[in-house]
Amino acid sequence: MKVAKHLVEARRRRLAEMLQRHRYLGIADLCKEFGISEATVRRDLVFLEKSNLITRTYGGALADYNLRFPSFRSRRGSGTGGKQAIAQMALELLRPESVVYLDAGTTLFALAEAIRVAPVRPLTCVTSNLPAADLLAEVEGVDVHLLGGQVLLRQSVLLGDDAIRSASFWKFDL
Repeated sequence: MKVAKHLVEARRRRLAEMLQRHRYLGIADLCKEFGISEATVRRDLVFLEKSNLITRTYGGALADYNLRFPSFRSRRGSGTGGKQAIAQMALELLRPESVVYLDAGTTLFALAEAIRVAPVRPLTCVTSNLPAADLLAEVEGVDVHLLGGQVLLRQSVLLGDDAIRSASFWKFDL
């Protein structure tokens, strides 16, 4: 069935706005939200990706902050004093045998650096933050688990439906 061009354009604008708000949405969620087929969602996502508004992932899409948002490397160099202070406060909350989730941000990388210097043992760290995983993998007594997902190299993170699904298998203390 042929849909009027203005309706397709309006749906695509709304889809892009939703992704900006939620950062990531899976195809199933988009089908349900818009009442459209997977094929239609995929066509809309291809169009939005070509317009540099989103990044398609396996099973969904995310707001294109990967290109517009400063890279992990560039963010790591700003506000280091504040990040280190937060990391030290967070380090105080860690207890032996805790299972902690470290998000993809540079402040959580600062926490990984603090754990490396003064490790809480034993500790299980689950993360999608590639630099944090790499750093903590060398710390004796700290078990590191990476969530699955699509690699966004510029942000040094794993994201997408697989990451969400992987996280659902864990019970985090912090």
